[in-house]
Amino acid sequence: MVSKKNVCCIIQARTTSTRLPNKVFKNLAGYSMLYHVIERVKRTHFIDKIINNIDDSFSIFNVYKDNFDTIINFINKSDKILFVYPLYVDTLPSKLIEFFEYLINNNIFLYNKKTYILCNCGFLEASQNDVSIELIKNIINNLDGMFMGYFKIGAGEVIGKLNNMFMKLLCFDYFYKIKRFSRCINYGKRVKLKATLNIFSKRLFCFLGNMAWNKK
Repeated sequence: MVSKKNVCCIIQARTTSTRLPNKVFKNLAGYSMLYHVIERVKRTHFIDKIINNIDDSFSIFNVYKDNFDTIINFINKSDKILFVYPLYVDTLPSKLIEFFEYLINNNIFLYNKKTYILCNCGFLEASQNDVSIELIKNIINNLDGMFMGYFKIGAGEVIGKLNNMFMKLLCFDYFYKIKRFSRCINYGKRVKLKATLNIFSKRLFCFLGNMAWNKK
């Protein structure tokens, strides 16, 4: 007979599958596959504690591909949310707006969820992201969430294409701040960060950008 005292069940859940990524979070009858496993384990009589041993400390969802209810089910079980998006015509991508409208129209609140934003724009000035960040901040506050801060990035398209180590060294500010941003999220701290290509003047940035587009 197994004693009930100090019996711990560890559920190993991989999210790095190459054939079916994030399969443990795939929707099955309205809930993730991992949720069904946990609920069945809870029915046993001799387990004192359940630990979800997921090989990543986060899960990634795409509002363009994933079902809104699936995303919301996971959010309900989380204590932190990070919204990542590119600036689109000076505002949020349409599908992200649709997701927020879904939350509002269905009275789905984000009670005390610590929420962060990582926003990137193609403009040199990171301040171009300000309007979209303020928009999400107001939505989060209206949904009773906790807006904790942001990292706004200028010239994001350029940074994403850097493959030269010398150029990466010139853009050290980006990589230092993204690590700082990550630490703030891990510890649930408030944060306000911005970064751009300070090594370029706006005229040079536009000139190089036009050259890149003309090559396409």
